[in-house]
Amino acid sequence: MPSIAATVALVGTLLTPSAPDWITDCQYGTYQDRASNRLTSGRLETGLCSYSTSAVSQVNIRYHKERGNPVTLRFAWEFVNKEGTVLTGTRHDLGKFRQAAGQTRYYSWKYPFPGTRRPAAPLVCGRGVMVQYDDADGSLVGRYQTGVICW
Repeated sequence: MPSIAATVALVGTLLTPSAPDWITDCQYGTYQDRASNRLTSGRLETGLCSYSTSAVSQVNIRYHKERGNPVTLRFAWEFVNKEGTVLTGTRHDLGKFRQAAGQTRYYSWKYPFPGTRRPAAPLVCGRGVMVQYDDADGSLVGRYQTGVICW
C-alpha cells in the first residue's frame, strides 16, 4: 500500500490520449512552454506547467516512435540550468515499457499545490528525458533529452 506522503506528493499517469495539444494541457498550474528533440526513430516532446510561485505543477512527456524495432524505454524529467547541467536528481516515471514503431506513449507527473519547488538558482529550467534499455540484460544503452524549458 503506498504511503500517504507519496500519494500526496505525486500523481503520475501513463496515458494514451489522442489530443494533439495534450503536451500543453495543464490540470495543475499554468502552461509555461514546450521543448522537443527529433530523433532518428521518432519525436520526443515535453511540456512544463507551474504555479505562480514558480513551483512545478505538471510535466507532460510524449514519444512518438516512427520507425525501427521495438525498444524498452522509460520516461523522466529533471531540473537543469539553461546550459543543461542537472541541478537536482532525475524524476522517473513508474517503470520501463515496450514501444514499437507507429506507437505514441505519454506520461504526466502531476504535483498538487504547492508543487515541486525549484532549486535555489538564478534561472532554473527543466527538460524531458527518455532512457533506452538493452532487451537482453537490462543495461542502459541510450539517453535522449528534449530541449531546455526555462520559466
